[in-house]
Amino acid sequence: MRISHFVPLRGSKINVAKEILSELGIRNDCYLYALRLAGAPYPTIVLSSIPPKIWDRAFKLVIYLSRGPGSLSSAANVISEMGINLFASWAAATTASGEGCWTSVVELPSEYLVDQGINNLKEKITARLREKRALSESEEFRTGLDRVILIPLKVLQNLRHHVVPECQYVGHVEHYSLDLREFYDSNKFHLFDSIIVTEYPNRGTPVPEYCILTPDTEERYIRLTFLPYHSRMVQISMKLQICSEEGIFKGYFGSVLENLTLLGFNIYAADNFMLEKKGPIEKATFVFAVDVSKTALPDDLQEMRIQLHKKLKKSLDKHASMLEKSSVDLFEEDFRLERIETLFTRCFFATNARKEEPTVEYAWKVVQALRGLRLGPVNVDITRTRTVYEDVTGLLRACPILVSLHLPTEKNKLENEPPMDESSGSYAPSEWVVFEEAFMDALNRRVFRLRHKDVRPPAFALGWREFVFDQSNFNNKLDGLIKAIETHKASPEYLEAIRGSEEWAKRVSPSQLRRNLEGEYPPYPTK
Repeated sequence: MRISHFVPLRGSKINVAKEILSELGIRNDCYLYALRLAGAPYPTIVLSSIPPKIWDRAFKLVIYLSRGPGSLSSAANVISEMGINLFASWAAATTASGEGCWTSVVELPSEYLVDQGINNLKEKITARLREKRALSESEEFRTGLDRVILIPLKVLQNLRHHVVPECQYVGHVEHYSLDLREFYDSNKFHLFDSIIVTEYPNRGTPVPEYCILTPDTEERYIRLTFLPYHSRMVQISMKLQICSEEGIFKGYFGSVLENLTLLGFNIYAADNFMLEKKGPIEKATFVFAVDVSKTALPDDLQEMRIQLHKKLKKSLDKHASMLEKSSVDLFEEDFRLERIETLFTRCFFATNARKEEPTVEYAWKVVQALRGLRLGPVNVDITRTRTVYEDVTGLLRACPILVSLHLPTEKNKLENEPPMDESSGSYAPSEWVVFEEAFMDALNRRVFRLRHKDVRPPAFALGWREFVFDQSNFNNKLDGLIKAIETHKASPEYLEAIRGSEEWAKRVSPSQLRRNLEGEYPPYPTK
């Protein structure tokens, strides 16, 4: 499966959502291999956890296992007997009785890569597993469906011929982000500079602001493409209901695509989801990611939305009239245009981190983790046109969730006051951070707190939503915070908080929502 994700390029860093990495079997801090593709219209990189040197021998092996105990270990032993190298694997139960599916990425010995070698190997594996009674006996396999599937990772195999030292880089995932300056070739030249030097030799050409991140869960790789710097990426989503007495529902998706093209939209992704099919009625949602930089419609998104809805409705009505006994409704209340960067749910990041102090590294890691959860961390850039209180509370109301980080800094050190007891620290919690937590709590929205053990606890406790850390266990506590936020994001309270924050978000300056927190909280102290 391939689904495109549009992500901002922040300096040389790209955040990858946690679920994307999980789908590909890539863990945080996992090493990745990058191949820069020459000759693509825009700079393009292929990323995989599979080393390029085995791409021409990389296959996906799927085995459907019986419910008996030991079937998984039997399969692993058979694979080992055949001289097959397991590179990655994952198993899942498929029935309540314990039958399962074991999927692996494997490296085959060269002897199997000639003539009928693959088919012969598949037959050998099947025969050996039958002997061990390790293959599934479910009904669906009794009509010819294969219990053992062995297929090449064709994209990687084809790309193997393009792998040359000057285009191959090695790096790793750190806190759900990729830093292209940390991907190096054999000469210690990093990937980001190679793209700039190769693709943007004219220094007057701005570096792109967006990337298309397209994971391929079947072929086990990610394709990363840089968009033109002048792109204005927008997501268009709409809901429609089609009624056809003759059961003819064809052509509506194509009609919308054709109209978007005629209006000058450059379509990068298009999704069609059926919501309901009942009698003569179908309900569906269409979602498009488009570049609107060259459309003749007004630049203002609200005006663009009004005119686009009117034009698409007219076109769809015309299409329905050409079919027998058909009609279509394009619901105006569900017709939306949103800038790509606003699709990340806003998360207020309250902290007293200072870029000149060593503890700023913690803030940088938290920001990366929040982006990995598809949250857009924001905090206040003082406007000087309103009071600080108005700036802060306005942005707090526009956020459905708050994450705080209490750090020991020179500014909040308690010089002459000794600790009250062994568990209390020698630093006071920041007054502004405590105020922001309390204000958000008063809005009945969730607050999650990370607090360094040297900082005294604020007056009100957060129970299981507070994570106290030191240098030795910060990553573990951050993982705990991530899991707690993931649980909350699946709750009705979170959806209610999003609805409550949307109206306030319209009143906030876009510059506040797009503030560069990576510049504010770098991964190392700066003056």
